[in-house]
Amino acid sequence: MSRIIGYMRISTDKESQKFDRQQVQLEALGCDIIYSDRMLRAKRGA
Repeated sequence: MSRIIGYMRISTDKESQKFDRQQVQLEALGCDIIYSDRMLRAKRGA
């Protein structure tokens, strides 16, 4: 038995960005396990 693993990521700290749309798409593809991550960009310059 094989499993389909999905991964969703948001690359901002804005609260307005949500995982909803990515999760719906991954579920539609049949993902059994879905991981999520919120990556914050490093600020350049001082």
